[in-house]
Amino acid sequence: MAYELWETESANMIADYPTEDAALDVVRRTVAAHGRAQVATWALAFEDTRGRTKATAFGPDLADRALQARSA
Repeated sequence: MAYELWETESANMIADYPTEDAALDVVRRTVAAHGRAQVATWALAFEDTRGRTKATAFGPDLADRALQARSA
């Protein structure tokens, strides 16, 4: 199982993380350093133990999710 951040315009995986919180932390830090536009084409996906991947958040929704998770 892994949480993956993808840059969707280039179809490149940025990195994978053991937890959603770890992936969202990278998004939060990127938004803080470079603004929301930097993650506008990013997607968060979850890969299960069978290797199936499902997108869970994209672009502005991903930024919102990351920022909300921090305040929760």
